[in-house]
Order: sequence, then structure tokens, then C-alpha cells
Amino acid sequence: MSNAAEEDWRVLVSLFPQGWQQQATQTGAIERQRGITSPETLLRLFLLHVARGYSLRETVVRAKEGGLTAISDVGLMKRLRRSEEWLRWLCTQLVAENGVRMPSEQRPRSVRIVDGTIIREPGKTGSQWRIVYSMRLPDLRCDYFDLSATKGAGTGESLMRVPAANGDLILADAGYCSAPSIESVVDEGGDVLVRINPQNFRALNKRGRRFDLLSHVGKLHTAGEIGQWPVKLAGTAVRGNVCAVRKERRGHSANSPPYPASGEQKADGNETGNLGICQVCGGVHHRSAHPDRDHLGVVSSEMADRADVQTAQELGTTRPLAEIR
Repeated sequence: MSNAAEEDWRVLVSLFPQGWQQQATQTGAIERQRGITSPETLLRLFLLHVARGYSLRETVVRAKEGGLTAISDVGLMKRLRRSEEWLRWLCTQLVAENGVRMPSEQRPRSVRIVDGTIIREPGKTGSQWRIVYSMRLPDLRCDYFDLSATKGAGTGESLMRVPAANGDLILADAGYCSAPSIESVVDEGGDVLVRINPQNFRALNKRGRRFDLLSHVGKLHTAGEIGQWPVKLAGTAVRGNVCAVRKERRGHSANSPPYPASGEQKADGNETGNLGICQVCGGVHHRSAHPDRDHLGVVSSEMADRADVQTAQELGTTRPLAEIR
């Protein structure tokens, strides 16, 4: 390995939590005194495979050529399977050291993060597959995944592909912000905290008229200012609250004004107008069915591309999914 690579590795190792090497033995990632006996070597192999995206075979070839270790691709796969608890421990410790507060394991409800990605088989003509997975908090365990093709009915990212249970709180990205997706969880007694996709988010205000998201978030002028508006998902019986908080402009301190002078505002070429100069984040949480959960906040995307706006929603009980379909 080159000196530069070794220096980079030393810097990376310095960021690992205390006791990470001992955990490799305690969790069974390293069991024998022959073969790979160094936690550092094992982790470097995993990072080549996972972080760089190399196949198992390419990983072991590169490791051998670089003088790291000699191991077969099957042997590396077995090591990876035995290292699940070790890698999970590393992740939870790094999250805690970065000041992220996880929900308590004693909570009566399960908090789950759902996301998806596309994986491709090796080679220029390799097939593509979509994987939707669920990870529990605070232990970061994957409790479910679904592998499918990337084309055809039922292959998109949707919460309808994820089994939900009563009391689940599912956090999801803007790709899951659709009425059928949300209702599939709510129908099972769960709740959803999802980033709003303005193109799919159709909601009504108290008067039964279309809820204008941009006009509402545009009323938040001061950094830290919070807005909350009751809504009802169009075509459903689901009610919730859209919540938003005005964020500071990038590169400005807390004491900087949230807006430049009106004459300095620069239009961004679409209806978002002066919203493009600031960030807004927020979301929706259910109120009527679960008043004890009103403290839950939210966050979104698509809007961020148009006006640095972020939103999301947590929704509660509604009519049976069969009625909607």
C-alpha cells in the first residue's frame, strides 16, 4: 500500500469509537488465529467491497495485489456474514458520538426507516434490481427487505411493499409520499413520517379547498419561525398537519438577517420567487387520532430543488385500504 493510502487509513481509524478492535473478537467477526486476524485488515476489505462497490472477486484480487491479504471471494463472504453484529456496533457508536439522539428501546412503538436503492449485476449488460428495505431505530437492524425488478407494476418505491404493524412509526423519503403508500401503513394501525413530494402531495385545507404549500411556507420570514397548518389528504379520510420551520441561509450566522433587502432578492425563474434565497424545512404530523404525538416533526425534498423548502408528514388512522382501492 502507498504511504498516502496508509496515512489516509490512519486518519480514518482515529475516528473510530474506542474499543472497535476488541468488538471484532467479542462479536465473532474474528474467530480463528489463522487467516485474517487483524480487525483493521478485515474492515479494509469490507470497505473495498461496500464503499467502493467492488464485487467480492474484484475485492480479493485488489487486496492481494495491494499486499493487504490473500483470501478467496467465498471466504470474504463468510467473513462478512459473521461481522454483522460488529459492523452494527460500529454504526451505532459512530451515530451516538456525533450527537444523534436515538429513540429509547423501551418505547411502546417501533420506529422504522424505509428507503430503497437500485443494484446492478456486474458487467456492462448486468440486470438492474430494486431493493426496498426497513431499518429499526435505535439498533439499526434491517428487519425487512424486498427485491424486485426495476420495471413493471408494483416495482416502484412504495410503503405498500413493506409490512407494517400496529404502533409502527415509519420514516420515509419523498418517493413514498403518495396516498396509497401512506394509507397502506395507516390501515395497519401505523403512522408515517414522510418527506413531502409536492408533485404527489394533494391536500385540502379546513374549507375543503386545495392546500397551497408554497403560499403557506412563504409566510415564514424569520429564521427559526415555525408554521403548522391542518390538512386532509385529497381523496382520503386522513388528516394531519403540515409543519415547516424557516432555516437560516447557507453561509450566514444566526445573527444574519433571514432575507436580504427586497431590492437584492433574486428571482429564480419560477413561482417560488424569493423563497429561493432561504431554506425552509417542515412536515406533517397527525393530530386528531394521536394527540400524544403532536411533538413529532418532519422534513422533505423536491421542494428543496425549487426553493430550498423541505417538508414531510406523519399521518394517522383512516378508512380501510380496501375501500380506497
